[in-house]
Amino acid sequence: MKILFIHLGKEQLGIEYISSLLKQAGHSVYLINDPGLFSREDNVFYIPILEKVFAYRKEEILQRARKINPDVIAFSVYSTTYQWSKAIAAYLKKELNLPIVFGGPHVTLVPEEVLKNTFVDFIIIGEGEYPMLNLVEALEKGDTFSRFKKINSLGFKENSKLIINPMDEPVDLDVLPFPDKELFREYINYKYDYLIMTGRGCPGRCTYCCEGFYSALYKGKNVRKRSISNVIEELKMAKEKYNCEEVIFYDTDFLRDKSWVYDFLPLYKDQINIPFKCLAHIRNIDRDTVNLLKKCGCYCLNFGIQIINNQIKSQVLYRPETEFDVLNILRICDEVRLRYDLDTIVGLPNEKEEDHLFTIECIKNGKLLNRVKCFYLAYFPNLPIVEEAYKKGYLDDKDLQDIKEGKRANFIYPSHKVDKKDENLRRFYRVFPFLPKFIINLISKYKLYRFFYRLPLFLIIMVELLNGIKKRDYRFTLYIKNYIYQIRRRLSGKFEEI
Repeated sequence: MKILFIHLGKEQLGIEYISSLLKQAGHSVYLINDPGLFSREDNVFYIPILEKVFAYRKEEILQRARKINPDVIAFSVYSTTYQWSKAIAAYLKKELNLPIVFGGPHVTLVPEEVLKNTFVDFIIIGEGEYPMLNLVEALEKGDTFSRFKKINSLGFKENSKLIINPMDEPVDLDVLPFPDKELFREYINYKYDYLIMTGRGCPGRCTYCCEGFYSALYKGKNVRKRSISNVIEELKMAKEKYNCEEVIFYDTDFLRDKSWVYDFLPLYKDQINIPFKCLAHIRNIDRDTVNLLKKCGCYCLNFGIQIINNQIKSQVLYRPETEFDVLNILRICDEVRLRYDLDTIVGLPNEKEEDHLFTIECIKNGKLLNRVKCFYLAYFPNLPIVEEAYKKGYLDDKDLQDIKEGKRANFIYPSHKVDKKDENLRRFYRVFPFLPKFIINLISKYKLYRFFYRLPLFLIIMVELLNGIKKRDYRFTLYIKNYIYQIRRRLSGKFEEI
């Protein structure tokens, strides 16, 4: 069968894994991907005028879909892309009348909400590789309800009744074929950026993160690692095929399994030896680990610190690390000479301006602080922080429905009206790593950041870019290369090719 994935945003490993399994079983897989240049999915530049120029129109997507002539159309949906996916799916259903499948995080969080859409025929909850393969093979044999009822993690309609089957078991990651990178090759230059995950799941209970929901859904069985040999084999293939200049380990916490990391990194250094970046949890790292990371090619660590207020972190976010933990690791990274990025969040329940000023005060002396990525609190449906915010009056009934519809989930450019306080603080976070300390002190002392919302967003972005150039941040070089690549590709009309 021919399966067509339609996606908004950057590379999606979940789609790539499903594609590999489908192709291994003899099916044909295609992709139409709108990179979301200058849209709300663009985490660097959001420019609505340019978004209209570069966005893929529904008619273009339909034209290419007709040329592919698929048997099934599938969407992997985040809360941030749910509204876009609904609009495209409804349009294609009307024009092509093909089976449409929705999967992905948003579907997993609110399966009934998604399945009730008339244009959605099937949903897949949780990990989608084998449920999608089983669905495709059932459709190939003939779409009977008896076959659908045997497919775990599948949802469908039977005479207008919503049916949700029991959950499938998490798959053995070493059994899966490597992700189908060729599927996105038309849209991504892997020489610049090779994305890989060495495991899935997270044991954390962060109230604002979908990983806790997944962990509860699978009763903790979803937290697992690939074997070291399996990861090394994929990276060897990537190095030979794409001549990669950088590897991004996209695990939510690359360092969670310390023994695995200590066995893996020397092999990585010896057999792969490509500069890499990874995400890490503050509580899972120490001086020896930082030294090993630096020695084996890590050029930057990414930590989520959210906010330095122990009460909010423990009681609202369920984050166990303390102010001491954060400052200790930043000091170690400075001494070992390993750069780091920090993620923060504004718009948290119970936060005050002073909490964020204290956070900036604590981290401003970081010698190798690369950049601070500040996000709005994104509300994803059915997560504990939504209930907490509703109880305390931060959200009302309309907000809850908007959250189910994915209208309150964008953590970079919210579609809802944001507090000026949050926008001012977010802009202060973004620019302060570039500023001299005496300027930071003046801005904090006299609360000059309260006027930052008046600054053109373009100016804030330019300051971030200058900071990246000043610190020779490899990621900013990649951003520039990617924009050039995507703009040239779009303007050259390559989208029309099959």
